Amino acid sequence: MASRAKAKIASKRGRAPSGAVRAGEVHRRTKETDISLEIRLDGEGSYTVETGIPFLNHMLELFARHGFFDLTVKGSGDLD
Repeated sequence: MASRAKAKIASKRGRAPSGAVRAGEVHRRTKETDISLEIRLDGEGSYTVETGIPFLNHMLELFARHGFFDLTVKGSGDLD
């Protein structure tokens, strides 16, 4: 019963129940680009963003900071 109560409290706060990990990782390489992304939804709001496009960096950083996501994005290649 205690674990059920913890899950209910966690979901009210927008957090995963104890032991559940809400995270993902993707790496994609094409002839023009190379992109890696890691996200942890129940994070601290930490981020490392390097896309080569300053405004996109800024928006992803705000998304992570204010959403309390841990985000790592590294992109390189054709920016046009």
